[in-house]
Amino acid sequence: MSAHEAELRRRLASGEDVEVTAEWFIGRMAKDARAADDLSSFELAFWRRITRAFLRWRRRRSLN
Repeated sequence: MSAHEAELRRRLASGEDVEVTAEWFIGRMAKDARAADDLSSFELAFWRRITRAFLRWRRRRSLN
């Protein structure tokens, strides 16, 4: 388990808004570059999920 996985799991389980959780997670990765090199499979799946959501959002914006 990486340094942030437990907190990520807690936030998601608590029902905290996913956008707020994503902002927190991105902030953690930005502040601790070493953490990004040591993502757990759970964190990596979350990272991919928020990346895909961002790319979908950006594509929809560019179509308007």
